[in-house]
Amino acid sequence: MWQKLILILIILVGGIMWFETGSFPCPAEGDTEIIGLPSTPKVVIFYGIYQNSGDVTANSNVFHLGFASGDSAEGGVGIGSKHGEDTSIAARSTTNIGSIYAVLWSGAALLRGDIKSLDANGFTVQWTTRSTNINVHYIAAGGDEVEANAESFPIHDGSPVTAFAHGLTGGAPTGCMILSVAHTAAAGTDADASLMFGLCDADMNQGVSAIASQDAQAVSQTVRKQLSNKALIGFNGDGTIAWEGEITSFDATNIYVTWSTAPSAADYIHILSSRGISCEVGADLAHNAAEAHEHSLTGSFTPKGLLMASISNAVSASVEDHAILSFGGGAASDDRRCIGVTDEDAQDTTDAGRISDTAAILQMLDENTAITDEIDLIGFGAGTFELDYSIGSANEFIFMALGEAAAPAGGLPYWAFSHYFKQLRR
Repeated sequence: MWQKLILILIILVGGIMWFETGSFPCPAEGDTEIIGLPSTPKVVIFYGIYQNSGDVTANSNVFHLGFASGDSAEGGVGIGSKHGEDTSIAARSTTNIGSIYAVLWSGAALLRGDIKSLDANGFTVQWTTRSTNINVHYIAAGGDEVEANAESFPIHDGSPVTAFAHGLTGGAPTGCMILSVAHTAAAGTDADASLMFGLCDADMNQGVSAIASQDAQAVSQTVRKQLSNKALIGFNGDGTIAWEGEITSFDATNIYVTWSTAPSAADYIHILSSRGISCEVGADLAHNAAEAHEHSLTGSFTPKGLLMASISNAVSASVEDHAILSFGGGAASDDRRCIGVTDEDAQDTTDAGRISDTAAILQMLDENTAITDEIDLIGFGAGTFELDYSIGSANEFIFMALGEAAAPAGGLPYWAFSHYFKQLRR
């Protein structure tokens, strides 16, 4: 009888996968401690801009994005571009020893932080560079059977297919996220603001959003590209493609990338791999009307969380003008955060803007810093997620839906059995 009671409790509160978002300011001193999460997080994603309000600001850009699966397994990238300059000023940053690395357009560090610990019901961030009262958003996920690991790699090995060791101990990933600023060091800064964000699931559904703003130009040179059949795009500073890659398979050891445009330099990428989670990556059109709209998955699981990104354009094989990128994540209608930046192309005086909001899961901007799409998360159903468009267009976004690990046919999720037998052994 007691075994059955334990199993019931596990089903209710035990190893269930969870997904939550939040925000915090960088403090003037001391660490940042986040508490109140359901259990010890297995992964935390950080993102933000140079702002703590929800207003659109026609001003200089800062955009940072990073992740951590522990205090020594992290990766982070950032870009900055200056508004109102006769000669463009743009920079990028990357690190494999932290998950928060925001830089100004000059390349000077604005924020640097890393995970000090993943705690029983939260996490602790320690700071090496501070800028107070700037909000950092986070997405945290956990669950007893969730496994995640962050690794950093130079991508060039001279072969058309590269194997990246994901470092998971339980088997092949069910999904991964990739970040890069096309820089030839695992940690450092350089001129030109190029950044890519890629996603892939175990069925090899994938997508990538990438932008670049060139430094030291009398007329601004800014570009963007988004694909739904590849997970990696690296821009040179001048907006030409340095490399493009498709993830072709996962196995128990590696993630395999086939290059359509092969790397010629040892640019670094950061990969976050996870398993014990149902995961689906896709691309879809934003609904072109101010109303609620349900988006369908090919899988039947009910998501617990959603990641979204867009360059305010359609998925296309072409490189488009303007560096525009939005990113957001959410777990419920009142639990979502988003950021966005824009840098207009072909301007004698640079024209940049940015936005950060805790009342939407995604806000897309155009080159003139106007909001083209304002999207909120309504909720999730079996094989669906529903979004509310207060402003809508025909722009396309990539997404990753995340949910409970698949159950065996006719049975409970495998985490329930795992816990049950662990209890029996005690």
